[in-house]
Amino acid sequence: GNTLFGYLAGEDIADGGRDNTLLGHGSGKNITTGDENVTIGSGAGGRLIAAIENTAVGMKALHTDDAGDGTTAIGHKALYYQNVGDEISANTAVGR
Repeated sequence: GNTLFGYLAGEDIADGGRDNTLLGHGSGKNITTGDENVTIGSGAGGRLIAAIENTAVGMKALHTDDAGDGTTAIGHKALYYQNVGDEISANTAVGR
């Protein structure tokens, strides 16, 4: 199951999205079929769609990535601009 807490957190989760923990306003808002993501903070992981196994902690951490996997972003806007379209995934960043 999914754990959602906050206005618009996980708003788009579909039947395929499993085992996500999304806490905060708009946290993980666009996840539809992504699994095992943890997003904590306003807008954290806000554009993830089918991504799996990501951790985003902090306001808008990992905010623009839509399909990357295995990334950890901790801090205010950490990895804000990472996007799998740039063939970037599985990164770890701590800090602003």
